[in-house]
Amino acid sequence: MKEENRRYKVEFLDMVQLMFGTFKYNDHQLHFVVDFDTHINEKIFKTAMDLSARIMPIIKCQYVKAFTTPYWKRCDFSAEDLVTVIMTDRIEEEKPKYNVQKTNVEKGPQIKATILRSKSCDSLCITMNHMLCDAAGFKQYLYEMSDIYSHLEKDPTYMPPVLERSRSMSQIFKHISLWDKMKIFYSVITKKEKKDNLFFSFEGNEDRPFIITHSLSQNRFLQIKEYVKQEQATINDALFAAFTRAIQKKFHKNAITLPCPVDLRKYIPSKGNEGICNLVSFITCDISEIGSTYKETLDKVRKAMNKQKRELTCLSLVMAGHLLYELFPYPIAKKIIMKSFGNPPLSLTNIGIIDHNKLQFEGVNVASCYMTGSIKYKPYFQIGVTTFKQCMTLTVNFHGTPNDEQEIKDFLQLMDEELPRTTFSKK
Repeated sequence: MKEENRRYKVEFLDMVQLMFGTFKYNDHQLHFVVDFDTHINEKIFKTAMDLSARIMPIIKCQYVKAFTTPYWKRCDFSAEDLVTVIMTDRIEEEKPKYNVQKTNVEKGPQIKATILRSKSCDSLCITMNHMLCDAAGFKQYLYEMSDIYSHLEKDPTYMPPVLERSRSMSQIFKHISLWDKMKIFYSVITKKEKKDNLFFSFEGNEDRPFIITHSLSQNRFLQIKEYVKQEQATINDALFAAFTRAIQKKFHKNAITLPCPVDLRKYIPSKGNEGICNLVSFITCDISEIGSTYKETLDKVRKAMNKQKRELTCLSLVMAGHLLYELFPYPIAKKIIMKSFGNPPLSLTNIGIIDHNKLQFEGVNVASCYMTGSIKYKPYFQIGVTTFKQCMTLTVNFHGTPNDEQEIKDFLQLMDEELPRTTFSKK
């Protein structure tokens, strides 16, 4: 079979992400923005993006609808189809337009990169279809793509190996014992979801996507890190505690239940995954009374999170969905899954650290970067968090009005004010 006619399976969570876009929960895209101190080598970058299809072939695919079974069809996209260069002397003014761009799932390709170039430096905006992978998978792709760039800078003849890797949820479940699978199945049929229907009163505008960023300096991040270390908690616990307290002030409610994303790669012995794909589920941070101080809230969040982490309940819904998808005809499985998977009205996802040792473009310094998830539609609201070189960036993506923008900025400031501050000695 010719490479351009090759087909790949649409996996269970690929379909779920597409469904989120169909139901107007979000744009089912992942967004990444990086600033360089100087110019990146445009020719080498285009080649690196082109060759990255050897490690992630689906970026050069079209999504083909089919009543029986949809599939990914490989197409002969060129480097020019993947990368665009825009000359501008107003990078910061142009950046908001390109960091919200979307891929066309049916026409392809499934990734878009735009280099914004001024006289002295470049910024890079990359959008990837969320059907292909989650944030952890996107990071993995960016690390591997930047590694290809660095190899090409040293050796223009470099060719990365062609990798045939599984994108299936089975790469997790094959490591789960039969006894644990039985416990997971039991939790599926006995689990009662507790949901909070708290919604921002956004005006919304489907034709006006934007990404709001709120940065915390290295000094501020180290203060938070020092505090959570003293409290035997995690950065994630600290973020959820601040988020919970900000929600309490916004909605005047003390009992709050929030979903917390879980990277399912932790169930794979190597702590990695075979293919770049979606491997994410959720646990629930359920706080019946947040307490009067941040310390009290943090303690409650830490205990709630630790309890959930010791259990396998986060696997229940994805395991049930995976089995349905694999065992039933596609139209039947799709209908059941569409009724089972929803989108929380309020959520926070800590995408975590973007490792500057892995995100390296030979000869070019990465000054700053952040990653964020899908752009939400009214009334859904999510904060994304990434950390790069000990600088933390909070992001909110939304389709809305200028009034919505201001409300989001105010909320991010409120959350910032809830995060701990402490003195520390920098060694």
